[in-house]
Parts: sequence; C-alpha cells; structure tokens
Amino acid sequence: TLPQVVHILPLLKRGIGIHHSGLLPILKEVIEILFQEGLIKALFATETFAMGLNMPAKTVVFTSVRKFDGKNFRWISGGEYIQMSGRAGRRGLDDRGIVILMVDEKMEPDVAKGMLQGQA
Repeated sequence: TLPQVVHILPLLKRGIGIHHSGLLPILKEVIEILFQEGLIKALFATETFAMGLNMPAKTVVFTSVRKFDGKNFRWISGGEYIQMSGRAGRRGLDDRGIVILMVDEKMEPDVAKGMLQGQA
C-alpha cells in the first residue's frame, strides 16, 4: 500500500478529508467525489481545492491569509480571497454561506479591507 493511502483512509472513514497539491492525483479525485456526495463532513484544504472545481461548502474557515509564493510569504490577494471564500454557500441549498477568519496575523486595516472587498 501507498503511505498516503494508509494515512488518509482512517480519516476518510470518519468523514474527514484533506486536499492539497502534494496528494496523489487519484486520492484527490476520490476525496473530491466523496465531498460532492456529502460523505466528507470536514475538509482541510489548501487553495488548490478552490481553483477550477465546483465544490461548494456550507462554511469556509481561513486559518491564515498569507501564502508562500515560492520566495516569500505574502498576503493573499483580494481575488484569491474571493475565489476561496466564494465556496461558502451551496447554490439552491443554503440561504447564505459562512466565512470565518480565524487568524492571528496582524494586518493593516486597509489591507484587510481590500482583501475582503476583492481588491488587489
């Protein structure tokens, strides 16, 4: 068996999923299918989950609003924030989506406002 499968299988059995670019493509696909079918109740994911996939969730929680760009850590852009937070709320099922910012990073008010409003 593959180490990733051995580590992820016990989580999946409990309705917990993880999704990031380092996962084997087949595991990402299985996790996406399980999520779409409602079999994953809590998914811990990087921004890769929000890119190019129609995977709405009831709630999106940010534990950080900084990302590594290959050289440095930077604030996520307004567009990145809108893309990821836009997963909250399932069209036709939820009246609203919930976005929770659970971060301990100190951010200038203007930077936070721009991010939340989807500005660069």
